[in-house]
Amino acid sequence: MEDADHTHAAALSWTMLGLFGTVTVVALAVLGVRPALSNVTLLPILIALALVVYHRLVRPIPMIAGGMQSFLQFMLIMMFGMFLSFAAAASGFPYRDSLLLGIDRALGFDWFAYARWVDSHPILVVLYRFAYGSFLVQPLVLVFLLVVQGELRRLHLFTFAFALSLFVACMVFVFVPAVSVYAGLQVSLDQFDNLKPVSTFEHIKFIEAMRHGTLATLNPAEGAGLITFPSFHSCGAVLLIWGFWGVRFARIPAVLLNLTMLASTPIDGAHYLVDVIGGVSLAVAALGLALALERGGAGARLLPAFAPSRAAARRQPVADPGV
Repeated sequence: MEDADHTHAAALSWTMLGLFGTVTVVALAVLGVRPALSNVTLLPILIALALVVYHRLVRPIPMIAGGMQSFLQFMLIMMFGMFLSFAAAASGFPYRDSLLLGIDRALGFDWFAYARWVDSHPILVVLYRFAYGSFLVQPLVLVFLLVVQGELRRLHLFTFAFALSLFVACMVFVFVPAVSVYAGLQVSLDQFDNLKPVSTFEHIKFIEAMRHGTLATLNPAEGAGLITFPSFHSCGAVLLIWGFWGVRFARIPAVLLNLTMLASTPIDGAHYLVDVIGGVSLAVAALGLALALERGGAGARLLPAFAPSRAAARRQPVADPGV
């Protein structure tokens, strides 16, 4: 039963990845933008793919094949997310910073007061920057630990929710573009003594280039995070807490690290508070959908050859013990 559960979950993750990739390719084709894949991007993908094939078909080692498969999935998800977010930036809808700022004020959140408080605690500046920068490393550590622990069902559900969340964030970005809090509030870093945010203004040139059709090629190695609402770092923090919960010794460190990432997002990610709330809500919804689809056997129906249904398994003839 456990093997069937994780193959059903794997079917969900691959189906979501296929949808993500298809929409991305179509969007770039419609815009006439060409992806420029460097060796830095392609080589890890090709190596992972080769290891998956070798350790599934030539010298089967399920643990290595499963780990490399998930590693391959995450590289593809991040690449598709980068390309699709750039395509979404070309929509041309008005910037929504005034709306996002208005919601923050209605919630009673004063970004400047929070920034000044963080700036007055240099140790927080360092911790926030470290936590925010861990976003791309944590999924790789999670893949390794879940594979070693044999938590393949949790790994595949996490992958599905991660891909779905990033896909939805790109779709929302089409209608809710924003230049983010530093540009929206016209923040000058000179007024702070210690703040050294990871993201400030550099993404705006890419958004403007896509809006004006002046960006002909996209290189993942040279891109930047464009999406303001919902915050995908906030979304990822919640998903990572859920993922690491399957590894007992990693639970407390993961919770502390990702709560710190959530707290750092308005500063190092240049986000409004409502972006963080949106990201957390998206993660909860994606995880809920992943679990509901898996419980309903959606994975088996999507890819029956890859994940045979329980009903089909029950119809298998039982050997006569007397033969």
